[in-house]
Amino acid sequence: MKKFLTIFLAVFLPMISHAQTKPQVLVFAGFAGRSEVEGIYQFGAGMKFTSKYGFTFQPEIFYDKRYTEFYTHANNTFSTVYMTAPFLEIPVQIQWGKDFGGIRPYVFVSPFVGFGLGKVRGDFGLRPLNSNDKVNYIATSFKDAGMIPLIIGGGGGIGIEALDHFQISVQYNSSAFDLVNNNPENAVVKEFWTNYKDSGKKGRRFFEDFYFQVALLF
Repeated sequence: MKKFLTIFLAVFLPMISHAQTKPQVLVFAGFAGRSEVEGIYQFGAGMKFTSKYGFTFQPEIFYDKRYTEFYTHANNTFSTVYMTAPFLEIPVQIQWGKDFGGIRPYVFVSPFVGFGLGKVRGDFGLRPLNSNDKVNYIATSFKDAGMIPLIIGGGGGIGIEALDHFQISVQYNSSAFDLVNNNPENAVVKEFWTNYKDSGKKGRRFFEDFYFQVALLF
């Protein structure tokens, strides 16, 4: 983590320090595109720094409720989990775009780190092949779900800014790593993650989604 932060500061702070205009404060809200799951959203604030050659940097901090699901097939068992988990996330949007008379379309990438918060709901299920007998367990915390309360990843997307005061964007982002606790306490959770590992980590969607975001700048 220290190495990651050192590289981040060395690369991006000099760029931000050469901002060409006064920084702007922004507030925003967004929601996930996964229509079958309700209550997956984000809201927060940040700063916009405009630099040379069409680049803009937006460090942000926000609350994000995420959803993920896994399906694994190993050890003669079909395993599933559906999980919602809250995070405090700190991304930096690196935008590039061109202003056309007050309208600025742009593309961006957004590396981020997030820290798990509060209550988790993880619905774990195990069903042996050729059987209808299913075992379920509801996890209520990161530890209970066998997961480390940390997320590191990135995203990318497109957006449009109008009159320097309004942004709307769509992006895809995902965790870059599966931060799984290798020794969960519950037997169902432990068996699920064993099957997940033995299946070669196939059939997964790990905290990934399309997000729609609207921001106001001041």
